[in-house]
Amino acid sequence: MSTMTGNEKIAKVEAPPIGRTAAYWIVTVILAFSIALSGIGQLMRYGGNVDLVTAIGFPLYITNILGTWKLLGIIAILIPGFPPAEGMGV
Repeated sequence: MSTMTGNEKIAKVEAPPIGRTAAYWIVTVILAFSIALSGIGQLMRYGGNVDLVTAIGFPLYITNILGTWKLLGIIAILIPGFPPAEGMGV
């Protein structure tokens, strides 16, 4: 059981401003959408993905790996599970 002596200060927890939170999520969703389109394009080998990969000398199966990693990365970006690191300011 703890007793208060009157000298303790209550920690004030402030919510981030709504505009800052909205801007964060808007930018995050736009980024995730563009990464998703790129990942799907690589998985389907759509557009210039085949030409680009073969031009730099990689085998075509690398598009499957990169596309899968991009889609898994979107999940990691959009599902917040960890608090921001100290000093990140978000």
